[in-house]
Amino acid sequence: MPLGGCLLIPLLGWINERLMKWYTVVAGFVTAGLTVALVTGGVGRPLPAVIWIPGLDLQISLQLTGIGVYVAAIAGCIGSLAILYSLKYMEPLEEEYAPTRYYFLTLLFIGAMIALALADNFLVLYIFWEVIGLCSFALIAYEYKRAKARDAGAKAFIVTRFGDIGLLVGVVALWSAMDQIGAENPLSISATIQMAIAGQIPLGVLSIAAFGFLAGAIGKSAQFPLHVW
Repeated sequence: MPLGGCLLIPLLGWINERLMKWYTVVAGFVTAGLTVALVTGGVGRPLPAVIWIPGLDLQISLQLTGIGVYVAAIAGCIGSLAILYSLKYMEPLEEEYAPTRYYFLTLLFIGAMIALALADNFLVLYIFWEVIGLCSFALIAYEYKRAKARDAGAKAFIVTRFGDIGLLVGVVALWSAMDQIGAENPLSISATIQMAIAGQIPLGVLSIAAFGFLAGAIGKSAQFPLHVW
């Protein structure tokens, strides 16, 4: 809903800005309702994977795990409230900056967070992780005519890249290990967890991945030493 819905915002903004704003609000609250529905009735249900790049056997797959659906519901619910709050909050800036860009980025941000929470593929997870970083940078630097906003956006983008490199190292380490043992889908998160529990992935690889994922989380959540952004 949010990933597809954000594509209509530029068109609706061109037609009527008020219509665009309320469309974004409705899309946000529908998304919130759908994520809450996952908590009440979707946990544990398998979802069929969709082939993304057939030649490389890359799949887009989602997993309705317990923690995943709860994180998705938090992103959907808080995101919808943020959009509603934005209607009044962003009004003073609309004379200088077209609101279309803001609402597009916000809805894309919400969709990327939900996709990240439900991803069952390391490549898909990493792509949406970077989409979140891109949206964060663009929203922080939203008032691009102000040097302070531009500098803050650039600082956030650069500092969080250090954490993102750690996440990428972790993903590559696990993918390499899964590929070496001949896993059918070496990028599958759920399959990797099963292999790790079975002891088929070396402890050294798991340690590298753990520290890499931790670095990514430290960067995104602004913890020491990547707290400066």
